[in-house]
Formats: sequence, C-alpha cells, structure tokens
Amino acid sequence: MAHIAEHTAFESLMNMEQIMGFQMPSNPYDLPMEVQNQIAMLGAQALMQQQQQQAEQAPPPPLDPALVMLEEVKVKDKGIDEKAKADQLKAQTEAFKAQLNYEAEMKKIELNEKELELKAQGII
Repeated sequence: MAHIAEHTAFESLMNMEQIMGFQMPSNPYDLPMEVQNQIAMLGAQALMQQQQQQAEQAPPPPLDPALVMLEEVKVKDKGIDEKAKADQLKAQTEAFKAQLNYEAEMKKIELNEKELELKAQGII
C-alpha cells in the first residue's frame, strides 16, 4: 500500500508541476516560508483553474429516468386534455348543427302547413 501511495504522490507532484509551469524544488522545506506559501497559493489557483476547465468541458450529467418519465406523463396528460377539449368542441358543434337542422325542419313543416291552409282556403 505504501508503494502505491508513493506513486500516487509522485504522480500528483508531476501534475502540479505541469499545471504551475515550473519544477518544484527537491526539498521545499529549505525555502523560506513566504516562498513556500506563494508556491502553495499558485498550486491551489492552478488546481482550481484546472477543475473549472474540466467542469466546463465535462459532458452534461445523464438524464434522470424518473424525470424523463414524469415529463412524458405531463406531455401525455396535456395531449389527453387537448383531445378532451377537441372532443367537447366537436360535440358542441354537432349539437349546434342538430339544433339548426331541427329548426330548419320545423320551419319547413310550418311552411307546408301554411301552404296547405292557403290551398284549403282557395287562396293558392
């Protein structure tokens, strides 16, 4: 395990040097504390920039199947509501047509009755 940890630490050091653009001193403890702090700050900034770039380049997270199903249900419900409205409008139209036809037939019957009355009175 210690061997793997050494390799991971060395790999991290190499990545940090590559990000910061310079090679770390062999023994950073020989440097003054202010220089050590500056190196640490540069390293932190470089890591933050790298993480931000990775986040920007990362593909969007996969869609949650539950959310997809919920949206499908909403779309279907909307479609059902729209179909119900269309069916209701069609039924109202048919009822209106039937009423108009009924009234037209009643007028025809009324006219026929008037015509028969007039014929019976000898006016026509």
